Amino acid sequence: MADYTCDSSTRLHQFSATMQEGIVLPRRPETKIPEGESITMANLDIELSSENEADDRDQPSGRRERLPAQARPWSRRWGRVVVVASFMAFLFEMGSIQTHGIYMPILLEEFEVGSAELGWVTSSALAVLCLAGPFSSFFVKKLECRRAIMLGGVMMAIGTGIASFTNNSVYLFLCLGLVGLGGTLIQVGLVFMVGQYYNTHHAIANGIAFSGIGAGVFAFSPLVQYLINTYGWRGSFVIESAIVMNVVVMGALMRPASRYKTRRSGSVPKRKVETNEQERNCSHTGDNDWCNEQEESSDSGEIEINTSLCRRCRRFGLCELLGNTPWLLLLYLSCFLLEVGCSSVIFHITNFGQASGLDPTQASSLLSFFGIGGVIGRVTYGLVLKIRCIRPYWMFEACLLLSALSVTFITVVDSYVEKVIFITSFGVTSGALFPLVPVILRQSVDIDQLPLAFGLSLFCNGVGTIAGGYLIGFVRDVTGDYTTAFYLIGIFFIVSAAVSLPQPVVSWYRRRRVCRSVQSAE
Repeated sequence: MADYTCDSSTRLHQFSATMQEGIVLPRRPETKIPEGESITMANLDIELSSENEADDRDQPSGRRERLPAQARPWSRRWGRVVVVASFMAFLFEMGSIQTHGIYMPILLEEFEVGSAELGWVTSSALAVLCLAGPFSSFFVKKLECRRAIMLGGVMMAIGTGIASFTNNSVYLFLCLGLVGLGGTLIQVGLVFMVGQYYNTHHAIANGIAFSGIGAGVFAFSPLVQYLINTYGWRGSFVIESAIVMNVVVMGALMRPASRYKTRRSGSVPKRKVETNEQERNCSHTGDNDWCNEQEESSDSGEIEINTSLCRRCRRFGLCELLGNTPWLLLLYLSCFLLEVGCSSVIFHITNFGQASGLDPTQASSLLSFFGIGGVIGRVTYGLVLKIRCIRPYWMFEACLLLSALSVTFITVVDSYVEKVIFITSFGVTSGALFPLVPVILRQSVDIDQLPLAFGLSLFCNGVGTIAGGYLIGFVRDVTGDYTTAFYLIGIFFIVSAAVSLPQPVVSWYRRRRVCRSVQSAE
């Protein structure tokens, strides 16, 4: 039988029937099997006998399967399209959301409400975007990334367009909340798509995609101000909704990475070969249904009874995520603290500039320089990680400490040029923090758990966004100036660095202990 090649179970049955009848078939030429490959007895398909993994550099991540030669280049090329489309989607999304504060002066006169109430309204889109992160990860898994991103773009456009017809702050709050819900679908979907296409180069690709946030703030700030001056705030919302619809086009370019993979032929399951492997990996791959079936079919008689709540938690993946990586709680606490500091600077930097003696034009330009620094930070951090001179978590710690120094020195200097230098440096360091979070999560959790892990980080950012701007405003009202408030922001960054420090220290200690054991064994 080694001299015959059969590619399906049908030919195998024909061969068996022919041998029983005593008919001799013509001899076929012998097929040489390359080294490292074998013929499986289940379906006689030629496949790799080792790990059977695709090239790890630019191939879609997740469960690795061997790609045909003609499909691999397209996987790399389309990954670049995904990165560019993610950059543009972030530009339209965050450029629109983070410039809602420009509408505040004219809306104060239109609605005749206090600045505190209107401050909650204008920040509602960003807060809802972050708070809905864990729930959006569930919908991204159900709808797939392309549909989720396109749906998010439609929701943002509808919410922005309806906002032009509102007559009070309550309706405006609801409209901008719809904008935030659409934005969270977009953001989680984009992070998941970039993680699917890139593994080794994930830091660079993620940095390029996230740099669209800073570019959007820099581009939308003068655009929104021009639209308000030309068409009024209602006309500005209408035109902005049309611009945001371009996110739907960017979402249509998010081709699923799975289409570049080929399914293994044959319908006979290789249970004896895969049973032990599934038992070892069921907790890592999220295949809890298979694990439950094995528990119920065991002969021990001790069957674990799962309540409906536990099953829902398992299906959602939260228990599995925090059970496998409990140190993520420290990372999420760190995300909350750093967002308190960053949101405080974004909301109060203009008022701080005017309180420091700058004219309104110079004070408002500080936010633009912050956006420029964010673009630089989001692009360069990936290049730094590429040369492997520092690990992502240690870079995260360094950026937190540098952000604390930059925001502290802003209150010390007096001239406009010096303030521009330090606000730009703060934009560089804080801009690198947010794309570093998905890179750290990508290296720590399975690709299937990445949307949930990133969604939880967005939730912590949302809580920090709500607390940050108003906490610093309260301190300013009590003390009478921004000096103490900005010192408090620096303290938040230092505490955030201290909270997230144990994980990289423990990892470094474990690697050092393993190296010593290997050297002693040699």
